[in-house]
Amino acid sequence: MAEVINQLTGGLLKNSVHYIQPILACAPHSIMKVLDRLRVRPDHWHVDGLQPTLPTPGTFIPIEDHHLLKEDFEEFDMGEYVGYEVDDDDSGMPVIIYAVILERIEEEEFYHVRG
Repeated sequence: MAEVINQLTGGLLKNSVHYIQPILACAPHSIMKVLDRLRVRPDHWHVDGLQPTLPTPGTFIPIEDHHLLKEDFEEFDMGEYVGYEVDDDDSGMPVIIYAVILERIEEEEFYHVRG
């Protein structure tokens, strides 16, 4: 199956095709352990392993990603990376940017964000 996936993608997977078989052969909850064993780094880190690849605060979250946002949070931690709704555009769609929680303003229970 891994070879078929590689062929269908025009060889896009290159050598990583060898990782697909062990991933497909394990239970979903074991995938991270398999990737660790194969020494595959998480995709949210740069090659040097020191810098996360999170978008820059203040940049827009694309509309096609809005369904991934959870709205059921009531409290946030300092330094937490969030989506922050700044406005509704003329189409009625919310305008949401990436932001980082800087501090909590207790008296009004608002958060000060950098975005």
